[in-house]
Amino acid sequence: ETRFRNVFDYSNDAILLLDPDLDEILDVNGRGCRLFGYTSRELQALPMSTLFPGDMARLQAFALAVVEQGYGWIDEVGCQTRTGDAFAAEISASEVPLTPERTCILVLLRDITEHKAAEAEIRASLQEKEVLLREIHHRVKNNLQIVTSLFDLQSSRSDDDDVKAMLRECRNRVRSMSVIHESLYRAHDLNRIDFRRYVTQLTEELLRSFGAANRVALQIDMDDVVLDVDQAIPCGLIVNELLSNALKYAYPGDGQGRVIVAVDVG
Repeated sequence: ETRFRNVFDYSNDAILLLDPDLDEILDVNGRGCRLFGYTSRELQALPMSTLFPGDMARLQAFALAVVEQGYGWIDEVGCQTRTGDAFAAEISASEVPLTPERTCILVLLRDITEHKAAEAEIRASLQEKEVLLREIHHRVKNNLQIVTSLFDLQSSRSDDDDVKAMLRECRNRVRSMSVIHESLYRAHDLNRIDFRRYVTQLTEELLRSFGAANRVALQIDMDDVVLDVDQAIPCGLIVNELLSNALKYAYPGDGQGRVIVAVDVG
């Protein structure tokens, strides 16, 4: 009896023995007394609503589930100390027989206030870094768009068809990288790109760049694929080169046809 009482009293978690109907606290260990700021006798005389003022309905449903299943867990419940201070706690519980005719609910309660504060700090830090990353992608996209505009400007000043073709190829390669950063700026996940959507946007821009949008039909044959930025950029450049070559050599002049862009990630 002494051994098990010591285990009960010296636990790092608050332990409460509750009536199955949550009408009475049958026993509480030392950690529970210190956490709530009451003596054991005072806690046993208090209604549960004093300790859990905002969550009694949820706790009643929880106690019923514990009785039915033999155990249960709540990730967060609001608690209140003797001085009125609120704190968050994690609760796990199991049904324990007291006598052949009577059971109780054994509750382990852990204060998670510091854990929640640390979690909120990490979340705020991640949000700050996400905002910074989005701004970086936005600036990179804008800078790459300036480069593509410079290629367009230089192309308009040249009468040499070979020079214009070279500038257009350079412009399209830069634009294929710019679309990546634009996709990341708008995405929920800053490290994952919807490659099908990216390929669709990239190929449509290439058709317009070659003036082939009205004479060459485009068919995208690929499943939904998600890539990270290190994979998407080289894959996008490959698609850019292949489609550019197809538009240059397969349909010269006013030639019409169909281009199928098929991606197999199996």
